[in-house]
Amino acid sequence: MERLKKGKALPADLQRVLQMAQNESQGLIEHLGGQEVITHSELLLARAWRRAYQGELLIWNHILEGGSAILTDEAEGSWDLQPGVQRLAGLISVQHRILKTLGLERRAKNVNSLEAYVQSKYGREEEE
Repeated sequence: MERLKKGKALPADLQRVLQMAQNESQGLIEHLGGQEVITHSELLLARAWRRAYQGELLIWNHILEGGSAILTDEAEGSWDLQPGVQRLAGLISVQHRILKTLGLERRAKNVNSLEAYVQSKYGREEEE
């Protein structure tokens, strides 16, 4: 995260994270109608979402490589969460708020009743 804030390039093995976030961000922009159609504000929100997503991916990468907790006092067996893990919820919250602002909040699907599902799946049983 600090490297991104300072504008430093990530090591070559982490460049894939930036590409993944760029691809997802491009998909988001396409979903909104494409670069030519979206407003400047929507574009800025998509970029902010991409940066939050990059941070999330970097944290997950760090967790997978080094674990989510560190031993702070071996004698007492106490531990603490890695700093990235502590920031993860905040980054996910930022992403959620941005998507909601863009009108892409999660919507409940229409679900058929059990009777309607069974009827559509198996048809009506013939009455004897």
